[in-house]
Order: sequence, then C-alpha cells, then structure tokens
Amino acid sequence: HIISAFDDNRLNTAGALAYLKKPVDREGLEKAFASIGTQLEDQFRKVLIISVNHFKDDSLEQLFRQKHPGTLFEQVPGTEAARSRIAEGAYDCVIADMEGDITAGLQHLSQVQEMLHARNIPLIIYIDTDISPADELQLKKISDVIVRDSPLVNDRLKDELELFLFRVTSREAPSEIKPQAAVADRPINDRSLDGRKVLVTDDDMRNVFALTNLLEAQDMQVFAAADGREALETLRANPGIDIVLMDIMMPEMDGYEAMTYIRKDMHIEQLPIIALTAKAMSGDREKCIKAGASDYITKPVDTQKLLSLMRVWLSA
Repeated sequence: HIISAFDDNRLNTAGALAYLKKPVDREGLEKAFASIGTQLEDQFRKVLIISVNHFKDDSLEQLFRQKHPGTLFEQVPGTEAARSRIAEGAYDCVIADMEGDITAGLQHLSQVQEMLHARNIPLIIYIDTDISPADELQLKKISDVIVRDSPLVNDRLKDELELFLFRVTSREAPSEIKPQAAVADRPINDRSLDGRKVLVTDDDMRNVFALTNLLEAQDMQVFAAADGREALETLRANPGIDIVLMDIMMPEMDGYEAMTYIRKDMHIEQLPIIALTAKAMSGDREKCIKAGASDYITKPVDTQKLLSLMRVWLSA
C-alpha cells in the first residue's frame, strides 16, 4: 500500500494494493488499513463452530494453532447466528455440535447445510451421545464426516480439519485418498497382490471406498471395518486375511488399541499390519510399532508407496 507525496504514476505499480497521495487525512488512512486488514485476513483459514455447550475452553483451537497458527476460529451458539455469519463472511470449514438432540439438530442444520453446499464449505458433525442407525443415516446425508465424543475427540477433529483446510485441493472430492488414484498402474508383470485378502479399517467411508477401488484394481479381495471392534470381529470370521490396513483415529476402539489386542489377546503375531494416520508427529511411528504395527504410512496416502509396502510385507 503506497503513500507518497509525489503524484508519479511510476509508483502506482500493478503489485501495489492501493495508492494514496499526501497529505492523507484520517479517513484515507482508515481505508488504507481496512484494505490491508482485509488482504491479510484472506490469507487465514477460517473455522466456524456451532455449539452452545462445547469447545468453550479453546482447547481445540490451541491444539490446532500449534501446527497451523494462520487459522481463525469463531464460535456461535446456534444455527440462526451461523447463517448470519456465513452470509456475511467466507469460511473454510464448519463444525456443528448436535447438542444431544439429533431430531432438532437435523432440522436446524439442514438450513445451514444448504448455504454451505452452495458455497462448497465442508461440514463436520460432532455428536456426544449414542444414536440409532436411522439417525446416523440422516446425518450422513448432510455430512460425510461424523466425529463422536471420546478422550481423543480434539485429535480427531484436528485431523479432519487438516484434511479439509490443507490437504484437499478440490472440495468436490474431499478424501484423503483421491479416487483417481484407484487406477494406479501396477508394475509390469507384477501379480504379487492377486487374490490376497486385505482388511481395510477406517471409519471414514470415503477412504474405505477409495482404498477398496485401489486394491480391487490389484485383484485383491477387500474386507472393510468401520472401527477397531469391527476389525477384530472380521479377523475372527476370516482367519485367511493376509494383511491389515489400520486407521489410527477411530471411535469406539482406535487403531492403537485394536493392534494391541490383535497381537496380545488374539495372539496373531505374523499378520502384517500397516498403520494409516493423518498425524505425522515425531514419535508417531514408534508408538504405532509399539502397539503392534508392522509399518506406518501417513495420510494423504501415497498409493504407490502403500502398494510397495504391501508387496514387501506380503513377500516377507
């Protein structure tokens, strides 16, 4: 933003946000700072939280801003206030707390969802109570991402926010594994994965769908589980499974607990387990290995790397 005593067109370059000539009055300066503030604010990611009873302690914001300081969080108590905020400003993601009343929450949230859909703003639904399969189906019509309350809820929300705010280049396909990656070519004459049985454990159906497409293109037989407990049941029912892809952040039973149970309680020592996690913090690999993982790969998944890892472990 250029302020100059000279009336010189050479100063009014294309790279400048604006140009003011001295003397500058108070109104001119206020406009200058307002335009600068707007320009700087546009560089931030903005998250809107709709909740009355949760997230007041800023713990989610503090956790997220440790890694991504250029993120702004704003909280409103209800959908009416949310609609007003969304109409006035641009947001990159919305977290909506169902506040325990699923029926009322669905009714109110459907109005907000129309605005979000029109603006391509992703929605994360947070619930802190048990819900029926019918209610869950209704929620999934509004959002693909439903996060349940747990001791690790902030970590899960952090992972989902990172996925939407920093890792997704097209909101038309908000997945940690791009669907087009499912047609990844195998090395010439490589048939090492043909007919092998793989268990994909992930509570995000987008990832399960993308991985299933990828692995079935390698002529693998795919089993799916939505959480750790379901993965254990699937392993008991299908003892011939050759390898497991295990997501870490899941409700009910997370990946760490599931891998520990597989190794220590089910006494399945030789089964290769590859941990999939959106986190890439120091010590995560060691934590996964200690829990029972054979190997570790971060999201968004590099599909060629994943297939290479699977070939290595299945040929061991």
